[in-house]
Amino acid sequence: MSEERSYSVGYGKTPAHTRYKKGQSGNPSGKAKPKPENGKGLIEQALRQQVEFTTNGKRRRISLAEAMVRKHVHQAANGNIRSVAEILRLRKVFSEHSSARPVTIKYYDEPGVT
Repeated sequence: MSEERSYSVGYGKTPAHTRYKKGQSGNPSGKAKPKPENGKGLIEQALRQQVEFTTNGKRRRISLAEAMVRKHVHQAANGNIRSVAEILRLRKVFSEHSSARPVTIKYYDEPGVT
């Protein structure tokens, strides 16, 4: 203790070099999130994971579930029958479990026809 202090150290007055700096958290990583206990929770956690997605030259971060659906839609548009079946199955499952009404889009070949 050869160094001189300009303040007293004691109960409730910790040494300056051991104090947290301004803006620094005492627990930077925070409390650990609970791990899923069953297979369903594990799958849901994996599907919520964020992945990078590039469309029209722009990068976006989307969930893995959304990336999988986009992949099936793209493959279905290119004629993949299994992807068409999967998209229709998913649409049916989500429409049964959703309280919102599905959106219907009408396409017309002739201009001016409504």
